[in-house]
Amino acid sequence: MCPLFDYEYGHTDMMLRNKLALITLALMSYYAAAQSTHDRAYTTLATPTQLSQAGFVKSQHDDRSYSEMRLDNGLRVAVVSDPSVAESALSLSVGVGQFHDPENYQGLAHFLEHMIFQGSRSFPTPYTLKDFIAKHNGHYNAMTEAQLTTYFFTISSAQFDTALTMLSDAIAAPLFKKENIDKELTAIEQEWQRLRQQDMFVVNRTLANTVNPEHPIKQLGVGNKETLQNKTGHGQLSLYKAMQDFYQKYYSSNIMTLTLVGDQSVDELKKLAKKHFAQLPNREVADPRITLPVFTQDTLNKEIKLKTKVAADLLMLQFPLQNNFATWQYKPNAYLNMLLSSHEPGSLAAKLIEQELVHMVLPMLSPNAYGSEGTALIQFQLTEKGKKNKDKIITAFFDYVALLKQEGINEGYSAELKQQLQGLFNDYQKPSALHLARQFSRMMHSVPAKDILHFDTYFSGFNAKAIEQVLNNLTLDKARIWHVSGNEKVDTPLSYADGGYQVAPLSKKDKTIYAAGSGLKFNLHEPELDAAQHDAQIITQSDKPKQLLDGKGVRAWLKTSKHFTQKQGVIAISLESPRLNQDLKSHTLTNLLSLMMLKDLQRLGVRAQQRHQTNLMLLQTSNGNLAINIAGKTAKHGYYAQKLFQAMADMEFKESRFNSAKKLYSKNLSNLDKLPLIQQSELYFGQLVKTEAMHWSPQEIIAQLETVTLSDVKAMHKQLLTATYIDLFAFGQYGEDEIKTITHSVRSVLGDTSQVNKPVYLDEYKPVTGSALNKKVTTPFDNTYLRESYIYPQESLPVLSALKVINQLFNNAIFKTLRTEKQMAYAVGSRAFRVHEFPAFSIFMESADASLNEIKTEFDNFIVGFYSGLEQVSEQDITTVKQGLIKELKKKPENIFVESQPYFSDWQKGNYQFDSRARYEQALEKLNKQQVLDVYKQVLLEYQAETVLLQLKGDDSKGGYFEFSK
Repeated sequence: MCPLFDYEYGHTDMMLRNKLALITLALMSYYAAAQSTHDRAYTTLATPTQLSQAGFVKSQHDDRSYSEMRLDNGLRVAVVSDPSVAESALSLSVGVGQFHDPENYQGLAHFLEHMIFQGSRSFPTPYTLKDFIAKHNGHYNAMTEAQLTTYFFTISSAQFDTALTMLSDAIAAPLFKKENIDKELTAIEQEWQRLRQQDMFVVNRTLANTVNPEHPIKQLGVGNKETLQNKTGHGQLSLYKAMQDFYQKYYSSNIMTLTLVGDQSVDELKKLAKKHFAQLPNREVADPRITLPVFTQDTLNKEIKLKTKVAADLLMLQFPLQNNFATWQYKPNAYLNMLLSSHEPGSLAAKLIEQELVHMVLPMLSPNAYGSEGTALIQFQLTEKGKKNKDKIITAFFDYVALLKQEGINEGYSAELKQQLQGLFNDYQKPSALHLARQFSRMMHSVPAKDILHFDTYFSGFNAKAIEQVLNNLTLDKARIWHVSGNEKVDTPLSYADGGYQVAPLSKKDKTIYAAGSGLKFNLHEPELDAAQHDAQIITQSDKPKQLLDGKGVRAWLKTSKHFTQKQGVIAISLESPRLNQDLKSHTLTNLLSLMMLKDLQRLGVRAQQRHQTNLMLLQTSNGNLAINIAGKTAKHGYYAQKLFQAMADMEFKESRFNSAKKLYSKNLSNLDKLPLIQQSELYFGQLVKTEAMHWSPQEIIAQLETVTLSDVKAMHKQLLTATYIDLFAFGQYGEDEIKTITHSVRSVLGDTSQVNKPVYLDEYKPVTGSALNKKVTTPFDNTYLRESYIYPQESLPVLSALKVINQLFNNAIFKTLRTEKQMAYAVGSRAFRVHEFPAFSIFMESADASLNEIKTEFDNFIVGFYSGLEQVSEQDITTVKQGLIKELKKKPENIFVESQPYFSDWQKGNYQFDSRARYEQALEKLNKQQVLDVYKQVLLEYQAETVLLQLKGDDSKGGYFEFSK
């Protein structure tokens, strides 16, 4: 993978189960690149704290052991020992990336990342490490960023030593076989073809074309066949020679960082690091980090118009920020983000939402986005009214900044921030071994290793000057104002991306308007500190969830944590009624009502997150019910449950709010076919097998939207209050009386209900042996996407277990065959999972070149051929794979939220024995090779399953749709 910037299709609408995505355009990198130094030892930019002089600074709830060292070759190493992990993890980061590509070979760093694993001195066969890791239930990947290239994997601890041997040999002695160049060029071309059509990439390229033209950000970091083709004449290097030179120039141990995480002791991990990586060559490379400014004076004070596929309707204000890692301990960026994102009465967000100008405000300050500098980005998602009043929003922002300068820099807010950050640190939740390894290896290039664990939360105190320095960047003369929508008029086509933009200086007229004042009166909230709360431990524990209540219209469950004692937990409150999703109209009204709740959810959600380390979310389940999740520090969970349901009961029904929600809903629906194809496939597959609440097409829902009235919404709201059943499940450190009180409180707010019993839902989907579903979707993308799924018609954990083992072998093999050898696509793979309780197996491919019929033919041939290979797999190999899966099930969860997942899953499915994981583990234990072969034959060869074929293509894509023969 190769993201130039870590963009996501964010702001995914809470009400629609993360499917009706709004586009969030974040013009910044979240990667911790840092400024250049002249010290060959590659010193860090962030100054160490006094605390870290005594050792790694970690939370009281972090029981891992940490240490660091520097090998004789200059390689900086961090090791983390955790006896509870089921696997070991490695992450190796090289201090070079896309910004270092030569101009005549754009994408070279990314291409080199691909070629590293095409064989090494001791392991000449391509992808030896990848094959080995897959066999032992591990995960491998690599990524090329702006100024870093990172290689990372997890694997069973018993195989860690061997995997380290393979990786270190790949880094130290790659063979760079010429015969593999064309294959990897094709892979990179496929990756670029996939990216170039997506709005995030269009934003990337627009940014690159509107900042300093001397900065390497302008180059195509992902690369493609055009930028990486062999250059000839005038002493030009060939691609092969350029790659070798790039490797020799930059792949040096003194600009590398390594992290090992495992169940071994600290001393054992250090020995492994020294054993395998002390031989990496130290070429004494001077610090290569790029320090050219991204923003120059002539790139500021601009207005940029960007046309997207997604109907985004965003207004964005962008400002340059100097890298202020030198003052990281004073947290000036977090301080201002707290005030800019506030939804308290009188705040910028609250006032603009109240005026119905925006749906939401999202500020982000990233001071190290481009290494030596960063950016602040304030995003406004516009309403229809806001689209016509952008000037007022922009002016309001500068009014608010002026207020912050006058009244917002004081020790009261500093104390509030300190409390927030201290709470986050105290309630630390351990990440997975791989996540931690990647975090350390990447951050060690800019942060002292001993400070990494508290880098985001340590606060040394109030520093007005540091805050002022950041605020002074948020001025009109430094602004870049982005207008982003599907209707912008543009005049400059982008190279290497499907889109265009227009850029022009801010006019004198606009500047005069923005400086005139918005007429809105803002005020800052009074700093608020909570009284100290003691984290009393819960003594009683239960092996299984306990039902605490079962009354008229209400039920409650509680499961306390087996592994964690801090006051953390999750409460899920399900509002259930068979009427919520019984037909197209009720489905539409439920989601429309949810969107109308967005204002209150945001207000409470920001407060909960900032002040009480609590996250709130409203979801829609597959059967159409609404569920509110409250997660995090438990002290205020009862308070927020009461406030959320009170806000729901007291909803305002203004015509303007109704119309705004309708337009937002319609726009979200119209954007579905603009999502990346893999995301679209998940939605359409869920519709086919009824795992999505959205059983109707976007066009049907949009048509229904045109007919519903405010009176219809009020009626649905009344039904939600008076005809729903409350089912509550709590996991974590709660008392029984506490959960009973919360449950009664919620029921009391909603009042009496006619839905006195928990609704019974009949299965809407049951696979039929030998049947086939074939859904064909037209998209605005050029690529083709085919997903072929096989769903076994009986609930069977032995079959699911066999498919899980098959997938461990199948996924890697089909990737190698169709992606690497046949060069058909960048994204190829498989997965084993459950559809409702039915075992299922899917194969997928997204290709820029192959037609759907060609993909289907390749799938059919591979399925048949793979069976012969599976017959040759030994019984011991099957045992190795299944033991890896069992070990993953048995491992101690990293944190309380991971621990809760299997219990919530069983609760949602109505399995009140809460034994799904235990029964799945037992089925794996009993599994043998013959059963694996039998299941493969039944499901994939003999069609003793239902086939679900999902085909996506654009009008200009090669070929037509595949049709089953009659």
